[in-house]
Amino acid sequence: MADLSVPTPAFGSHGRLRLAFHLRVLGPLDLCDEAKRPVEPVLRQPKRAALLVYLAVGRPGVFERRDRLLALFWPELDDARARDALSTATRFLRRSLGDAAIVARGDAEMGVAPDHVIADATRFREACKLGRLAEALELYRGPLLDGFHCNASPEFTDWLHGEASELGRLAADAARRHAELLEQEELITLAIKRARQALEFAANDERMLRRLLDLLHRAGDRVGAIDAYQRFATRLRREFDAEPSTES
Repeated sequence: MADLSVPTPAFGSHGRLRLAFHLRVLGPLDLCDEAKRPVEPVLRQPKRAALLVYLAVGRPGVFERRDRLLALFWPELDDARARDALSTATRFLRRSLGDAAIVARGDAEMGVAPDHVIADATRFREACKLGRLAEALELYRGPLLDGFHCNASPEFTDWLHGEASELGRLAADAARRHAELLEQEELITLAIKRARQALEFAANDERMLRRLLDLLHRAGDRVGAIDAYQRFATRLRREFDAEPSTES
């Protein structure tokens, strides 16, 4: 993949400011314009929506080779029919989101203009990187494309699971770091809330459990600490047939 080098204009052909579309993939899929109106045509087309998500979320602002897209989304078709399907999907997305949304470089590569389709996952990653933890956690509504199903290749499913795992780890780390900052400021109730979030995002991480238990003990909430431990232990037994370590 190569960086998008073709700039997308901020204004349309008549000098009017071009509207951006907001793509929400953290939690259930949603796509809306700046007036918060859902873009229903795209949302009703799972494979074309998945193509948009892949281009916008994987490496925003980057060109993707068309032959890779064919393998990801139309592996069951021969080359000619797969290329027709990709061309049809591209025209559909441009018709739904504007011509500037999908950018091409020659016949071999294409991508999404990141200032035209703004993905919450991109904003989330940037907020985590810059330490804007409260903003990041507000953006993280849940796992990537929660509840979404698409008839694509196993390779796309693997990509989706990998991205979801990475974003979940970032969310857990952001919640942990924010809990530590709140604890330093003696905001124990808010720190407990963030520690619970961290354990929710990293459900089997005993370090997260110990952090939450320490905060609950500090707050004098013995009942809450016992409940948190028992819930964690139940989840470990159910999913891994294991018990928490004695350190917890």
